[in-house]
Amino acid sequence: MHCFSFLRNIAIYTWTISFNFTPSSGKLHGQSVTRYVVEYQNHHALVQNQTAYFRNLLETHLKSNNIGFNDITPFNEAPSIFSGFSLSVHTPHNPKTIKAASFVKAIFPVLPVARPVFLHTPRVLNTLQVGNPADVFEPHVQVGISRLHKKGYRCKGINIAVIDTGCDCQHPALGKGFGKGFKIAKGYDFVGDAYNGSNLPIPDDNPCTSCALHGTHIMGVLAANENTMGFRGVCPDATMSSYRIFGCEENTNDELVASALLRAYKDGADVFSLSVGAPGGWAGGSIAAVIASRIAKRRAVVVSAGNLGDEGMFFATSPSTGTGAISVGSVQSTALVSYPFTTSLTGSRTFNYFATFTMEPGTFPVYPISSTKDGLDDACTPLPANLPNLSQHIALVRRSETHACTFETQLGHLLKKGTHKILWANVCYTFFLPSLIDHCFFDYLLGVATPVQLRITLSQNTSRVMLAAPDSGKVSPFSNYGPMFDLESPQPGVLGVGGNVLSTYPVSEGSFAIASGTSISAPQMAGIAALVISTQGKNINPHEIYTRIASSATPVSNFSETGILESVCHQGAGLVNAWCAAMATTVVSTHSFSLNDTLHFNGTQSFSITNKGKRSVSYTVEHVTAGTALTFSETNVANRWPVPLIPGTADVSFSVYEFVLRPGQTRKLQVKFKAPLGLEEISLPVYSGFVILKSDTECESHTIPYYGVGAALKQRPVLDYGYSYQDNYTLPALDSGLTGLPVEEGHTFTLQGLDVPIVEYRLAFGTPLVLFHIVKGDTVIPTSLLPQQSSQEKAPNPEPHPATTPPPSPKVSSQDSTANSPQNGSIKPFEQLQRWKPRHALADAASIAFSGKIYDLSVANYHHAKPITVPDGKYRILVRALRVTGDPREEEDYEAWLSPIFTIRRSNQKP
Repeated sequence: MHCFSFLRNIAIYTWTISFNFTPSSGKLHGQSVTRYVVEYQNHHALVQNQTAYFRNLLETHLKSNNIGFNDITPFNEAPSIFSGFSLSVHTPHNPKTIKAASFVKAIFPVLPVARPVFLHTPRVLNTLQVGNPADVFEPHVQVGISRLHKKGYRCKGINIAVIDTGCDCQHPALGKGFGKGFKIAKGYDFVGDAYNGSNLPIPDDNPCTSCALHGTHIMGVLAANENTMGFRGVCPDATMSSYRIFGCEENTNDELVASALLRAYKDGADVFSLSVGAPGGWAGGSIAAVIASRIAKRRAVVVSAGNLGDEGMFFATSPSTGTGAISVGSVQSTALVSYPFTTSLTGSRTFNYFATFTMEPGTFPVYPISSTKDGLDDACTPLPANLPNLSQHIALVRRSETHACTFETQLGHLLKKGTHKILWANVCYTFFLPSLIDHCFFDYLLGVATPVQLRITLSQNTSRVMLAAPDSGKVSPFSNYGPMFDLESPQPGVLGVGGNVLSTYPVSEGSFAIASGTSISAPQMAGIAALVISTQGKNINPHEIYTRIASSATPVSNFSETGILESVCHQGAGLVNAWCAAMATTVVSTHSFSLNDTLHFNGTQSFSITNKGKRSVSYTVEHVTAGTALTFSETNVANRWPVPLIPGTADVSFSVYEFVLRPGQTRKLQVKFKAPLGLEEISLPVYSGFVILKSDTECESHTIPYYGVGAALKQRPVLDYGYSYQDNYTLPALDSGLTGLPVEEGHTFTLQGLDVPIVEYRLAFGTPLVLFHIVKGDTVIPTSLLPQQSSQEKAPNPEPHPATTPPPSPKVSSQDSTANSPQNGSIKPFEQLQRWKPRHALADAASIAFSGKIYDLSVANYHHAKPITVPDGKYRILVRALRVTGDPREEEDYEAWLSPIFTIRRSNQKP
């Protein structure tokens, strides 16, 4: 790992913000679903008023089945995409009963969606800043947007929808208004300011709000007018629309995401930009992903890949996993905003600190918090009482490397001593704290500060200076790794600039801010998609937009600069080239090749290339390798950023190595792959590389990434048997609802209030299905179900599907002849089972409580299973997780864990 150190300003907490997809830490308790989206079959010839007709059918069915309900909301903004209703039920019900209503096609549980999180909130004083000309704005020059702007392409006539937190429409750079005739011409507020993800939304027709920090920044990336800060948006002449799905605080749900997608489609959006999501890793599984996939067949849908790169491989987010959606990762910008300072020892020589705005100018004494060069705990504890007030000093602080001492902890202790001006040294790189100052210079200042009473002068010059970044063009550390568990996409599909990008911010918060995240690279990519439409016309289909963007990209090297290209599953096709995506006259038919795993190897691939231009183009076909990423360490723990890369070259051959493509001609090519040999399967290696169609004509070269897994996904353990993150015990565990901690064998639960058994578990890998059954206390697991065992069978038939097939009854051994009776049932009904689950982050776990009722999911009963009360007695909880590519009917394709024995003894019954 490369380490960078720095001197920098923290006048308001930090110089940059980052928009994160942040899963909840700790124990995530299972929640019963009480809201659903119901999809109806389209029967246009059946009745004239389908909405009223289907609503009447649904209400009649619910009443006849004694299901209490309310808040039935039509889901018919775009009937050609989706027709149905959303509704709430008073108590959890088996959704299979709801689905039994006439003409119901599908039913989706409404799931929470986390708010994009700001690490910190800086301000930029726009009245004091002086920028550079917009044509040299670094994030645009870096990917060729500036060239298109110079040619006059600025997305005039293109409609772009932003689905986010709303926008400060009164921002001068965003048109100072909302509605017809303004830059932001359309939109809708689905929630209102007070919505928090669980209360009643209060919608209205105006999405504008001053609390939309995230959405305002995204809107500026896409469409800002030229301003005093020296930049413009990717599409300053586009017609924008804003769809607000978050209140001023807290979260939202995927019903609102889906509603916004449908409303934007109805309003005529040509391009959709979404910077929301959560760990997913599967193509379906949520209503938002399903609708994104459907719209992506007709319009360009661009979604951020997520900011959890530190979690390592196989951590794709939804809805970016929607089929056809362009999933966007991030690279670091080529330059950083900085401001000058000098020291009393170095005369007129100028140094720079990095910040979104300048510190108070003047000359100040330096106060080192640490007196040693090797200190790692500066301000990790309250500062000494005899320390002077530091309000008129510049504090010299080294950033802690320990998890126990966070940046916020250090800053809190410094602020209590009046500290307002800080120069930080960072020992190791983190994405929101970069610097160009070598740490040796920091150590020099540390050594001379006290003996010579060092003073630093902060310049009166408020002009920002753009300095080359040491990580320029590298994949941002926060950018998520793929691939998807079903290997449908490398995730991300392509990279944009998302590290350290200047854009608009609510006027009340300072008007401009620098931010980092795939939340920033996604709107840049959405703007590039709009530029492609500008050059090619609105008749271009979204698949061609995707292939143009991906195949014109340039692969990037890995962060450690070892000479190996970064894994395709961290960069997709590479860094976008907007100019070539828009101007190429040749087009390929695919954006990537998935070779699958060793059990389902797909080594023969084909694609075509078409010449839509007026000149013949000559090609040579080449193979370029990328690093083989090691998903897991030798201790079976997921490798975190930077994921280790090793050489691991696939053998690639082509049906043709040279050819000339004439105007109007389409040529089909075949590629044959042989997976690399000698890879250690226990590390779950993911090999990758690029098929290159090389041309000497500008913009006519094409890059198509490929990737495959050098192991069998079906052999990968699903359940994590390591230690819990916060407590010193191993998982899975049987916890008490009263304490949240594991209980000993034989523990008694009364099932009163919180006195219930809870299974706490963590998933080490994705799974299509997790089952929880109550079984008799003397039950044992057959050896074939223990985690070290796995099936070597051929790939199962795609049907049956985990979402539509009843799981097998537990094949367990018990001395009790009633071991297979209905009282040995599932804790959840069929439609509330845990499906399409991603692997957990290291700091996460999940849990599910047993309330005393079970469901018989045998083949004969699973459609209409009703809850059964379990009598007092001795029991265990059996957890089974279906391995990736496993057959949901086959017991041997599940991994199993059996809890300790516990006793149920209700307080109102005698022992």
